[in-house]
Order: sequence, then C-alpha cells, then structure tokens
Amino acid sequence: MKSIKVQRIWKSLAASYSKDLEASYRKRAHASITDTRMLLPALGIWGATSGIIISPDQFLGYIYLVSAVLICAIAARMFYTPAEQYTGLIVLASGITLAQSLLLTATHQVEAFKAANEWNNSFVEITGTVRTAEKGENSQRIIVQGTKMKARNFQSPFDLPISFTTYDSAEMKVGDTISVRGTLQATGSHYRIMRPTATLQHRGQEPATLAFKTRMREYTESNLDQDEAALVLGMTYGDDSGMSDETANNFRTTGLTHLTAVSGANISLVFVLGFRVLQYFRCHRTLNIMISTGAIVLYVSLVGAEPSVLRALCMGVLGALALISGTGRFSAPMLWVAVIALLMIEPRYALDYGFALSVIATAALIILAPALVIVFSTVMPRLISEILAIPISASLWCAPVMILMVQSYQTYSVPANIMATFIVAPVTIIGLLATVAIFLHLNSVPSLDALVQLLIQLAGMCCRALMNIAHWVSGLPLSVVPLEPSWRTMSLALIVIVLVTICGLKLRGHLERTAFYTDRGHDVHSW
Repeated sequence: MKSIKVQRIWKSLAASYSKDLEASYRKRAHASITDTRMLLPALGIWGATSGIIISPDQFLGYIYLVSAVLICAIAARMFYTPAEQYTGLIVLASGITLAQSLLLTATHQVEAFKAANEWNNSFVEITGTVRTAEKGENSQRIIVQGTKMKARNFQSPFDLPISFTTYDSAEMKVGDTISVRGTLQATGSHYRIMRPTATLQHRGQEPATLAFKTRMREYTESNLDQDEAALVLGMTYGDDSGMSDETANNFRTTGLTHLTAVSGANISLVFVLGFRVLQYFRCHRTLNIMISTGAIVLYVSLVGAEPSVLRALCMGVLGALALISGTGRFSAPMLWVAVIALLMIEPRYALDYGFALSVIATAALIILAPALVIVFSTVMPRLISEILAIPISASLWCAPVMILMVQSYQTYSVPANIMATFIVAPVTIIGLLATVAIFLHLNSVPSLDALVQLLIQLAGMCCRALMNIAHWVSGLPLSVVPLEPSWRTMSLALIVIVLVTICGLKLRGHLERTAFYTDRGHDVHSW
C-alpha cells in the first residue's frame, strides 16, 4: 500500500516537472516575439527623427515639450508609487527622443534640414568632399558630403550627403573638395542637384582601398564582359557601376537588385556559411561566432565603412545570429538597440526605404525564419531549410514597403531569390578568394596570375547563370504587377503576412511539443 502511494507521488512530481520544463522551453522559443522592451524607444526616436527632417520648426518644439512633460510626470509617479515596467520604458523612450533632438541641434543637422526644406527647388551652391564617384558610359555619379550651402544672400551649414550626375570630361575622385551649383531637389531624406555645374577646388588623396578596388575592377573587366564583370564586383563589394541598363532592369523586375549591393542578406549568408564550416570542425560555439564576425569585419573593411555598409553589417549579424540560435531570444532587443544607434549615427535613415527594408527583413529573420526552418526541416536538410527560409521570410515581410516604394509587386521575386541563393554563396566566396588572390598578386606573389584568372572565370560563370535566371524570370507573364499603395492593397498585404506568420509559429510550436514528448530527456531545441 505504501509503495503504491510512493509511486503516485513520484508520478505527480514527474508530471509537474514535465510541465514546468515544457513551459520553460516554450518561453525560450517564443522570447523573440514577446520581448519588446526596446521597441517603444526605437519607434519613438524613429518617429521624432522623421518629423524633424520633414518639418524641423514644427516638430522640434513639440518634441522638447512632450519629452520634458513625460519625463517629469512619470518621474514623479515613480517617486510616489512603485515603479512599473511600462513607466520606465516611457521615460527611456522620452529621454532617447530628447537626446536625439539635442544631438541634431548641436551638430547643426537641424539647420541643414531646415535649409534644404526652405530652398527646395531653388538654385543653390553646395561645397563639400566627394564621398563616392561611380563611372558610367558617358557620365559620372557623384555623392558629396556637404559642409555648407549658399543660396542668394543666404549661407548655412549643410552637413548632409547630396548626389548629382555630371557629363563633364573632368573626372572627380573620392577625397576631392568641390563646389557644385544647380537646382536643389529634396525628396524625403534624399537630396540631389539637378542640372549641376561642378568645380574642383582641391584635389584630395584617394583612400588605399579605393586604389585597390580600381585595380581589381580593371583586372576583372579585362577577363570578363561588361555585365559579368559588373555583377562579380557588385556581389563582391557593391560596385555595379558598369552594369548595362537592360541587365539592371531585369534584376529590378525579379527583385534581385539587393544582390549587387552590400546588403544584410549577403552578410547573413557569409556569416551562416562561415559558422557552419567551423561547426563541421567541432569548434566551440563562442569561437565560431567570434571568427565568423571577424570575417565579416574584414569584408566590411574592404568595402568601406559607409553608413549603408554599417547598416548592413548590424542587420546582417543580428539576422544571422537569430537564424543560427533558433530562438532569437536576445536578437529582438538587439535589433531595436541597433535601430536607435543607427538613427543617432545617421538620422537620414528615418525616411530611407533601404533602412526600413533592412529593419523589416531582419525582424523577419528573427521571428519568422527560425519557425520556417523548423517546419522545412521535417522534409529537407537543415542547411537547405536555412537557405530557403531567408528569402521567403524577408520577401514576405518586405512586400508592403516594396509596394509603397515602386508601386508594383514583383510576382516571382521569392522563387527568383530561392534560385539565386544557390549561386550567391559560390559567387561571394569565389569573389572574396579572387580579391585576396589579386591583392597578393599585385603586391608580393606574381605567380598567382593563373589562379586569379581561374577564380574570376568561375565567378563569371556563376554570374552568367544568375543573369540567365533574371532574364528568364523577367520575361515570364505578369512578372511585374502594378499596384497602387491604397488602403485596400496594404490591408490585404498585412493580412497575408499576419496569417502566414501565425501559421508558421503555430506549426513550429506543434513540432517542438511533439519533439519534446518524443525525446523529453534531450534538449531537442538547440541548433
């Protein structure tokens, strides 16, 4: 009789422990969705920065007043009553928003935004330093980091990048100090000079990385045709200036333009592949992450630490960590912290479509992609599941922003990205190996010429296959569907995204619970 009671007690304790353990697993698996501690501060600084760029005079006073009132009111509430989590978050959001406003004022960026809005569509003169110079067939696209702006009898600091296209025979180089005159055109946070006239004021010194990239472009173009060379260089370090209009339009139609820029998806792919290769040699997990991160840092040092590259680096590493960990329990707060930091470093991102797409795609890799990997892993190897989960989740979540940006939908962007995924990795790896080989060949190892040519030819073959995919997919019927960004279109897109995300997360939970009961004694959730 006594043994029967002991068995009942033991079974009761075992059942209770089983429920607690399952609850802990489920809590860990869904931490990426429920952990929104830094979301409110991120949205606060994003909205405040957007308002300051659009209308500095109107929004700046409101931000100062509202932030000060909220901080004082909630601080008083926290002093007299026990503090709650949401009160601390509101104080943090208000403090970060106020700090951003003071920072923009102190660095004269508010004056620059105000001058750009006031003299929009007017004749101005901008003085600054050339930051980017891309050569075309008969033109040159220049991006200047401005220092000051003149318009009639008005002069103001203008610490903003501004672009223009010149057809003059005089070549501008990175590092040159120039002045450009023309009509200022401000669209959101993007500034252009129309009908420009550029004058060189001081010839600067080119960065060492730019000189090397120039040599690499010449070496690649001598071994491949124009489009193949532009695609190899674009996928290696983002230089697609030599691509023809037809090929560029094919990539735009199929939603593959992100491949020719240094994007977070490429960095995520490099990180994941590096991590998996090191994992094959049974290295420690922390060491794998450190070495993979170091490889990405070296890659970014080659490309150049431009703001867009830093954004891709942050988003790519966060997305890759979420995909590898499987739970993403720290990735969501890190994403919102990265948003805050990037907006404070480069306020123009607040109205930049590229920044919005990066944030949304990274959020998709944190929340939806791990669930899709678990679902896909039931019928295919995990590495293939990871490769498929990246374009599906990112393309799905980014669809509303793409509709707003281009007022159309690329029907076959998901299958095109899936087909391209199997080519992107070889091109990226071969391109990086060719970069290292060219560097050694030009400096100390002249015997590597045959290896360099072999690597470039292999990368060119892969890029030729990628161009064939883009050409074939762009020729399919209804490859681009015009869509007006009306409330009906956006509502339908959001409903589809919510339904697919919920179904993916529910299936993930079901599969994890099934695995838990099947093999309860092992941590089947760790990747």
